[in-house]
Formats: sequence, C-alpha cells, structure tokens
Amino acid sequence: MILFRECLKNGVVPVVIEDANRNEYLEALKEYREEKSFDKLIVLFEKEQQFYMEKCRYFM
Repeated sequence: MILFRECLKNGVVPVVIEDANRNEYLEALKEYREEKSFDKLIVLFEKEQQFYMEKCRYFM
C-alpha cells in the first residue's frame, strides 16, 4: 500500500505486485538486502506497471 500511495503521489503508474509474482518480489527484496542491488526490483516493478496499465486500458 505504501508503494501504491507513493506512486500516485508522484504521478507514477502504480506498482501492484500480483500474487503470481510474490516469489519473484521476495527474491528481489532478498537481492537488495544482501547485495544492495535494485536490478531485480526495477525489472519486476516495470513488469507489474505494464500489467496494471493493460488492466486499466480495459476500462478506458
């Protein structure tokens, strides 16, 4: 919810992690914690933003 709110507050397409991608999200968080690398998080967030936009286009 914090991530969603911050996206909206800053005019960024929201990131909503789908349940199907939960393990990928946890793995990306682990990589950040251990290696201080945002690479996996960035890839996942971009993928989730694209998925969210496709869902929204249905209603536009």
